[in-house]
Formats: sequence, structure tokens, C-alpha cells
Amino acid sequence: MQTEKTINIYLISFITFSGIFLFGLGIIGSERLIPILEKSFKLEHWKSGTIISSAVIGFLIAMLVGGTVSDFISRKHLIITGFSLLIFGTILFGYSSSYLFLLLGNLFIGISGGLLEGLLSLVIMDIFKHKRGMALNLSQVFFGLGAGSSPFLVMIFRKWEVFYLIIAIASLITLLISLPQKFPDKEDILENSSEKEVKILHILTDKKFLLTILAMILYSCTEIGIASWISVLFARYYQSSRLMATLSLSSYWTGQLIGRSTIGLKVDKIKNENFISLLFFITTVFIFFGLAFKCSLTTYIFFTLSGLSMGPLWPTILSKARNRFNSFPGTAFGVIVSSGAAASILIPPLIGRLGDLYSIRMALFLTVITSLFGAIIYMNLVKTAKVKNEYR
Repeated sequence: MQTEKTINIYLISFITFSGIFLFGLGIIGSERLIPILEKSFKLEHWKSGTIISSAVIGFLIAMLVGGTVSDFISRKHLIITGFSLLIFGTILFGYSSSYLFLLLGNLFIGISGGLLEGLLSLVIMDIFKHKRGMALNLSQVFFGLGAGSSPFLVMIFRKWEVFYLIIAIASLITLLISLPQKFPDKEDILENSSEKEVKILHILTDKKFLLTILAMILYSCTEIGIASWISVLFARYYQSSRLMATLSLSSYWTGQLIGRSTIGLKVDKIKNENFISLLFFITTVFIFFGLAFKCSLTTYIFFTLSGLSMGPLWPTILSKARNRFNSFPGTAFGVIVSSGAAASILIPPLIGRLGDLYSIRMALFLTVITSLFGAIIYMNLVKTAKVKNEYR
């Protein structure tokens, strides 16, 4: 059995942060390219929305399957597979010659992200067992670095395809570094297989677990809804410059980066989970004011602030769940995240369709609703969490 003494913590941390960073580059690059892809491939809003959804579908499948499987087999095999698929997906997407290849390329990028982000997040939380909230927020800082820089990096090349080639090469290097490494795996807490099945069933039907899933669904809908369409909002509705459209998406993710690297690193010291509900509510206010005023500068400021308040939410929700459902961390983690991904599959094309009927600005008010309900649901989760029936 692997022990922490045989694990190179520094290299594993490097692999974790690099993998999540590269995934952030790949998936957010496609969001920035939506206006360009619409023009190049003559796509309607709803079709371009499905390109985003294809990545989320892949993420969902990989997160759910990979998380559950990781409770029974070595995480290393799944991580290596994730890097391999990231290489393949970025090359396919970057050198697509048709709408179908765009869908398939982004699908593989999403699958790679589900494996990498899901498994590497568990790895980093197991390395820093006593500061899981800090560790997961720190890993998401690197996702924020990738997401925040991606809108600019994808546009600096004369041919944006080069951006995806660079991601593929960097992923290959990280894959080679990963091959000789040992990764922390979940210990077998329960010996009897039938007892394991009962334990999983109890977790999946627990009210706290179901409320956590619902909170994650609403968070994911809010995040993906904004990220998918904010560049289009500035490019089409406000008729902003190419720079401003790029900056709007980059600033949103930079706001998340700042939130995770400041507030997020202190969440282990914050025992009151009402804090999560408060962040949801603050996010609701920022998004509402960002859309209420027909001024591009006001919208830019408030959406950046919404990124700041949203930043610590995803890692903190999951780190709390990791502590609460300790027997099957991969299963719990995978089901919670994939549930959010499942819901967010519908958001990009739905907002796109509403944008076709009305305007992207009006369609984005849907994210105000999802964020508000996230605050309400998490208040109910906090009340339920006071019951002392914890699974360990």
C-alpha cells in the first residue's frame, strides 16, 4: 500500500496545479472563441452554445465515472488517461475543419477535465488532510490562472489553433513527469463488499448529500451561464471592441482567482457554513446590478465582482462534502460535481435560445435566479447539517 512517505509531495502538487491550469486554459479558450466560431462556421447562438455543452457533457461523464471508479482502483491510471485525452482533445478542437469536430474536440477536453480536476482535487486534499479547504481553493487558483489568462492567450496568435497545440505539448510534458510518480489512493475503510454497497446507498440518499447536490447544480448553472455568454454580451449587445469582449471574460475569471487566493485560503478557519449562503446572495446582487444598468462599464465592474464572490464557493462546498462523506470520497465528489455539470449542460444553449428570442442581456437574468436559489438551498443545508448523523 502506498504511504505518504513514498509520495513526492512537491512533484504531485506540481502535477496537480499544472493539470488543472492546463484544463482551465483549454476549456475557457473555447468560451472566448464563440463569437469567432459563430462567424467562421456560420453558427446560430444555440449551436455555439452546444459547443460549450459538449465539454460539460464530457466533464460530467468523466467526473461521475472517474470519481466512483477511483474508490476501487488506482487514481494514477485515471490521471494518466486524463492527460492523454487532454492532448487528443486540444489537437482535435484546435485543428477542427467542421462543427462536428469542434463538438468532439471540446467533448474530449471536457472528459479530460473531469478526470484531472476530479482526481487531482482528491489527491491534493488527501495530501493536505488537515487543510482540505485551503488545498482545494489553492488548486482552483491555478484553474483561475488558466481561465483568466486563456481569453488573452488564445487571441495573441495570428492563428488561434497554435494556442491549443501549446496546451497539447505542455500536457504531454506533464504526463511524462506523472508516469514514475506515486499518487495517494483512498484507503479501504470497509472490508466487506456488501457493507460497502449499503454505505454508498446511505450516502446517496442522505438529505445533506442531496441538498449539497442541489446547491452545486445552482452554482454550476450560474457560473457556466455567465462564462459562456459574457463575451458575446459585450461583443453583440454592447458592440464593444474585441479587447473589451476578451477582457470581460478574463476579468470574470480573474475575480474568481482573487476570491480563491484570498478568502478561499482561509475557509478552513470559518466554521459557520452560512458563509457559503452569504456568498451566493452577494453574487446574486452583483449579477443583478451588472445586468440592470445598460452601461458596459457598470456591467464589466459588477460581473468582475461576481467572480470575486463566486470564487471560493465551488472548492468550499466540495471540501465540506469531502470531510462529511469520508468513506467514499471519489463517489461523493464525483456525484456532486457531475450533478452540477449535468444541469449546466442545458444552460449555454438555453441562454442562447433566449438570446435568439430576446437578447443575451435579458437571457442572462436566468443566472440571477439560479444564484438566489443557491443561497436559499444552502441555508436549508446548514440547518440539516446540524443533525449529528455523519458518515465516516
